[in-house]
Amino acid sequence: MHPELYCAPLRRFSVAASGILHFRSLVALNHLNVESTIKLNPARLLLLSSVIGCAAMHAAASAPGAGSAPVETSRQIEAHPDSVRKYRFLAKASREQRNFATAASYYQKVLTYSPDDQKAAYFLGTCLVREGRQRAAKAAFLLSSQLDSVHVNTNLTLTQIFLREEKPDSARRFLSRAMLAGRGRDRGLELRRQLAGQYRRKGNIAAAIEQYRMLAEVDSPAGQDTTRERAGLLKMIADLHREAGMISEALLWQQRLLDHHEAGTNTSATKQPSADRISILNDLADLQAAAGSEEAYGTLAALVAADPGNRYAYYERLLVIATQRNDGFRRLEALEGMVRANPKDIPTLAALVEFHLDRKVPAQAERWLQQGLSVAPEHGRLHILMGDLLAARGDLEEALKSFEKALKDPEWEVVAQQRVWQIRPPETAEEKLKREFFGRGDDPDEGGGH
Repeated sequence: MHPELYCAPLRRFSVAASGILHFRSLVALNHLNVESTIKLNPARLLLLSSVIGCAAMHAAASAPGAGSAPVETSRQIEAHPDSVRKYRFLAKASREQRNFATAASYYQKVLTYSPDDQKAAYFLGTCLVREGRQRAAKAAFLLSSQLDSVHVNTNLTLTQIFLREEKPDSARRFLSRAMLAGRGRDRGLELRRQLAGQYRRKGNIAAAIEQYRMLAEVDSPAGQDTTRERAGLLKMIADLHREAGMISEALLWQQRLLDHHEAGTNTSATKQPSADRISILNDLADLQAAAGSEEAYGTLAALVAADPGNRYAYYERLLVIATQRNDGFRRLEALEGMVRANPKDIPTLAALVEFHLDRKVPAQAERWLQQGLSVAPEHGRLHILMGDLLAARGDLEEALKSFEKALKDPEWEVVAQQRVWQIRPPETAEEKLKREFFGRGDDPDEGGGH
């Protein structure tokens, strides 16, 4: 179809303030679906380049200082075999002089003569961006992408455009094409970070993980990068896997984060803050516990060594895990660790004594009881446990004394009384009457009536 037929409707539109035509026909192309744009046939490409070309020619003609020039017909185009070379030269010269509106009009003429000129389409897009015509620029970049699907800068620019439009799926398609060429790596990695973040904010965790994992594999293939940015990336991947319920995968990435930190600490002149390692180990221990891995024991031990000021909390976590796994050895380790970390923790000390009593290790039970009573000499539960220990040895009189001391603690009075009654049962009503009667001296066995 004759290009003039596309140009005629565009002549009716202008912007009075600037004198530059608003590219309505061009902007309408932005509403094309990305997939359909990718599949444009040659006839539609000619249509697209013709519309863009006509729009730019009218823009240049209406710009201040521009003279009137007739629109060239297809017959005129055929009569000028050197036109493409001429307009390419004029477009480049205008672009280098930062006269982007004029450059855009020349690039449009190039496309009119040579609809398959990918470079003209790309540079047209860059000029339109400079002119603030974002939607028209997008159409030009889409044409450039259709003409050369692996042109790096075109694909990276389209990725950026679709990210601004909050269309991550479209951005991902163009970013994938850009990265295939192996150029523009730094810009591509930054755009991939933005893409991953956008997926994460939109709640598409699987897609976010995919993008973050690509970054992790590309950023430091030799494992030499010790920057905080990489540590943050590895942590993000581990956290996203945990959020998605993928505990095994999260555990692998958390371990990778720890390895990265250790490598950085060992090879750098200045060690990274120990708080980083403690935080990593804490998360690692949680994941190991969630996965039911015995490696959680070793991680908690590492935390005790790295952060002794908080060892009570680590032993407490160890106690929970050991109790869940019915691991007596680790349970004993946890109880002893907690008592050593906080000698005033009488409930835990009492649990430790009971642990030894249940396993028939009275010497250890008595050692811990003596330590507890030195801290809390009036604590009823400790006196009850001491009484139980003495009663098991057969020393009932001493046991009774311990239980009577426990009677003075209101919290343990009832339990202590029961222990006393086990050694010295309470009097029955008959025994009480007999004691009261014979207490008056009327013993029938000592004289009396004949």
